[in-house]
Amino acid sequence: MKRWSLRREVKEGIMFPKFYGLAYRDMWRRVSICYPIPLNVVVRLAMSLYWKLQEGLVTNRLEKIIEKAWQDGYCTGTRRNVRWPR
Repeated sequence: MKRWSLRREVKEGIMFPKFYGLAYRDMWRRVSICYPIPLNVVVRLAMSLYWKLQEGLVTNRLEKIIEKAWQDGYCTGTRRNVRWPR
């Protein structure tokens, strides 16, 4: 039994189906994800929000890791009284 879905995956070089618009591109599989025209805008906004949140969470984690590494190195250097060579 085939499942019914509004989502259409279009490979590179193939025209979009009628009344379907681009929602986003899946770069890993090199396909365009299409939805019916009024729905594609909603899906695009939802995916944009999702990726912005993901980017923010990763950036915050990365900044914390860098900050901790810098503090550890600074404290170790201060304790050892190590200075940068000039």
